[in-house]
Amino acid sequence: MSYQRVISAALSMPWAILPEKLTAIASVLVRRESGERYTSEQIEAVIGERKESREPYIVAEMASGGIIAANGQAVPKPRKLIAVLPVYGIIGPKASEFSDVSGPGGCGIDKLTSQFRQALANPDVKTILMDFNSPGGSVYGVDELAAEILAGRNQKKIVAQVNPMCASAAYYLASQCTEIAIMPSGEVGSIGVRMMHTDFSQALAQAGVKVTHISSGKYKAEGNQEEPLSEEAQAHLQQRCHEAYDQFV
Repeated sequence: MSYQRVISAALSMPWAILPEKLTAIASVLVRRESGERYTSEQIEAVIGERKESREPYIVAEMASGGIIAANGQAVPKPRKLIAVLPVYGIIGPKASEFSDVSGPGGCGIDKLTSQFRQALANPDVKTILMDFNSPGGSVYGVDELAAEILAGRNQKKIVAQVNPMCASAAYYLASQCTEIAIMPSGEVGSIGVRMMHTDFSQALAQAGVKVTHISSGKYKAEGNQEEPLSEEAQAHLQQRCHEAYDQFV
């Protein structure tokens, strides 16, 4: 099976991710294209993700003291519930589904959005804690969840806990929380967007393969991996990158 189109599609979309992580993803895909196969443990060693549970959970903050009822009996104060939402690994659409088939997986922005909405709607939850250990990921869906987090601050306290990394797309989300708590040796920040274009034209020429694109619409075949990137196509990709960056900032 050829992975050239998979590589092109994966790397040409906007990424808000640490540069070394995107390089690692590209390395795994290119090696897969060359015929190498990896176990989930080997992929984890290259990408560097953790194996902690990515499922949300509830913890209770015990309230001190009590309330004196009308009958003179002491009634314990109600507990304050904290919803903990893990944000581990590379963020992307449907990324959490890979946990079932390829080891460490990632953080699905769609699933995280659903978890956040449930915690926000739960009347028993007083605080939402987003536990971050992520190098970032795809920008798709991140701006939308960031807006929901910002609006949610009007209803509940939302804390971003950095343990130990919160970079790029992850920081995109954390920056909208009520506050950020970071361990002294932790890392946070990395505001920026990256894209890549893969050019397989020389490899195809050496293999004696010539690809002809037949399309309707001026830009339909723009940026394909069978041809060198034209100045016009590069300008278009750069504009997409700028737009995502401007939203981030």
